[in-house]
Amino acid sequence: MPKIYLLHCFPVPYRNHLFEALDKEAKKRQLSFEVEFFSSYDSSRPTWSYTSDQLKFRHKFWKYIFKKGPVLHLNIDLLWYIFKEKPDIIILGGLWASFNTVLVSLFSNSTVIVWDEVNRFDFGSVKKNFQWIKRRLVDSNKFFAIPGLEAKLYYKELLSMEAFEQKTFLSLPNLVNERLFDFNEEEVQKNQLTLKKEFQLPEDKKIAFWPARLIKDKGIENFIQYLNDDILNEWVIIILGDGPLKKPIQELIALKKLQAKIIQIDTMPYESAIKFYSIANLLIMPSLSDSNPLSLIEGIHSGLPVLVS
Repeated sequence: MPKIYLLHCFPVPYRNHLFEALDKEAKKRQLSFEVEFFSSYDSSRPTWSYTSDQLKFRHKFWKYIFKKGPVLHLNIDLLWYIFKEKPDIIILGGLWASFNTVLVSLFSNSTVIVWDEVNRFDFGSVKKNFQWIKRRLVDSNKFFAIPGLEAKLYYKELLSMEAFEQKTFLSLPNLVNERLFDFNEEEVQKNQLTLKKEFQLPEDKKIAFWPARLIKDKGIENFIQYLNDDILNEWVIIILGDGPLKKPIQELIALKKLQAKIIQIDTMPYESAIKFYSIANLLIMPSLSDSNPLSLIEGIHSGLPVLVS
């Protein structure tokens, strides 16, 4: 039975659904599919912690000898396993984000598919520094799984036309479990009652929901700078997330006297967080840079109008 190994940093709620879907499709086609995780979780995402029993697809957790940030890993045992097993296909979750993916892309004899979500408007992707390294890595691979046109156009700008025309691009759209966002009337009423009471949300205001990691790329401080009590008027904004800018954002909200209009809520388990979509009137995402935000797809599945940059 042909073997497919997918390399990924650690379990993420929305990715787990995608991996379940890939696993089911692989079984239909009599393929062996397995996800190789570089670690079991990341400390920056404490609510994204899963045991093996919770994951409904074949997988392995590997010990790393080096780790920096959420994605930069080096797993010697994993690399040994990959080169020893020689799977028919290896899907790399990102190309230059990890030592593991770089080494596999350069030295594996398996068919390698680079799964990437870059786009022309993502600051991290278009920075000129290290572009020659990215170009070298892209040149060494033929197959790319991408979510849409903007990712393909990024590679077109990165490579020469001759090199670009030699690449094969496969469609791998961002998937979310849409059933989780098909809220019935009873669920909406229940969520309105419990969430508004728990977080002391005003009854007479429309809710703009903003799920975001509190980092510079999300544009939170930039957006709040332009807000005032008159602009918000009938609205209250719920910012759901944690991150290094938590305190500066709190101070900015206090400085503009918007504590009653902008409410910060700490990160919570995914299954609890998605309930906010059911009580919201609008999803906002004015990011400065965001490759392919799954929150936008979740908001659309929830039937919300969206305000995005």
